[in-house]
Amino acid sequence: MPFNDNAIETVLSFGLFHIFHNPSDLVKEIVRILKPSGKLFLTSLCSDRKLSAKYLNFLHKKEYVAKPIKSTEIKQIIETNGIDITEFRIKGGMTYISGMKMPTHNRCVS
Repeated sequence: MPFNDNAIETVLSFGLFHIFHNPSDLVKEIVRILKPSGKLFLTSLCSDRKLSAKYLNFLHKKEYVAKPIKSTEIKQIIETNGIDITEFRIKGGMTYISGMKMPTHNRCVS
């Protein structure tokens, strides 16, 4: 993203996470641009429910979305890459996550 390190106070990512083949790279980039204690609000389709898994698998076969993943995998990717999750919930086939950049991720390491 064309932003300086630690430049953005809040990142909103609604309905994008599930289209990335390597969502970990997306989260790393979000953490890079977030200011210390910056906030992330994210939603993503997830494969937790039978119908949503079937729908996502269909879209994946058509190459419209990345490989479907469960909400717990989304949560793990986000936490592993420097976001302290403050809210995590699932409604239907959608995951809702709010979090804050962890203090240990304030520096960008090259």
